[in-house]
Amino acid sequence: ESDMANEGMQSAFTRLAIGGYKMCFERIEPIDAAKLVDHSAKLNCGTRQRMATDQSPSIKILGFTAYLQPTPEELAVLLPLIGWTLNTGTYRWTDTRLSTFTCKTARQAERTAATEWVRSYTNCRVNVAQFYSSKGQPLNLALQIFAMGYDDEATFSETEVSNNSTPFVHSQSATTLDGATRYYTQFRYAVNNRLNVEHNNSVLPTNIDEADRIETVSFNMPQNDEHTDLILDPWDDTARAAGIAGSTVFTRGGKSLTLAWDVLKSEANVPALPIRGNEIRFQKNYNVYLDDALSATLVTLDTSA
Repeated sequence: ESDMANEGMQSAFTRLAIGGYKMCFERIEPIDAAKLVDHSAKLNCGTRQRMATDQSPSIKILGFTAYLQPTPEELAVLLPLIGWTLNTGTYRWTDTRLSTFTCKTARQAERTAATEWVRSYTNCRVNVAQFYSSKGQPLNLALQIFAMGYDDEATFSETEVSNNSTPFVHSQSATTLDGATRYYTQFRYAVNNRLNVEHNNSVLPTNIDEADRIETVSFNMPQNDEHTDLILDPWDDTARAAGIAGSTVFTRGGKSLTLAWDVLKSEANVPALPIRGNEIRFQKNYNVYLDDALSATLVTLDTSA
């Protein structure tokens, strides 16, 4: 993105609430759009000019992508909205419909504006959630949210997250793949709920349908003896079909976030050789699959001090 684009977003959006709770955010990328139907694009009306009366209001697209650095306490609010259900201390996927919730954004026309423009999004669902971290950086979460309705309001008054702390960082993470500890400079776990927004014969969406969920995990690792098996094993047909189990844990004091994957499968590939003198690294990408009895991804969140 250009510096100008980032500057505009940073100065425009001032506050965010998801599910009724205020959230700190890095930036917000709106996807709101009010479309027009241009009849003159296809009709011949005897003039080369397009008349102002030849356009009609069409559908409205509602939503945004929020880039967060969530604290453990904020994750307790967000995990159920992504689709997990808390069951005896562990968050598990369920085949029920995603929960709907309300979001609010506040923005200013410019940095020195005295008033805010507050928009409330109703009947929201999370389309894509991406957890990612890299060397020296905090754990980030990007949420793409679709909405069915909206109201423009005069005030922004949402609830603070109780006992809020600080985000996890990359150096507080540890990953086990196929029973062995792994090292990595980048981590990414993505959940795509594959929402389909239907307008039918309405200006606003009439329903948001859900398709099969897709989950992926990726790591950027050094190519060394500790990781050779991750490169060579997928070349064995039996090992590639069976897949491996894995987990990534972020820990700070008594607080922790554990992402445990039931079955991870990857295609075989050979890392490209870098420019001479540079470290040989490889990007390992996995798809997440469901075993017979468990949720494909189990999440454990401990917010104790």
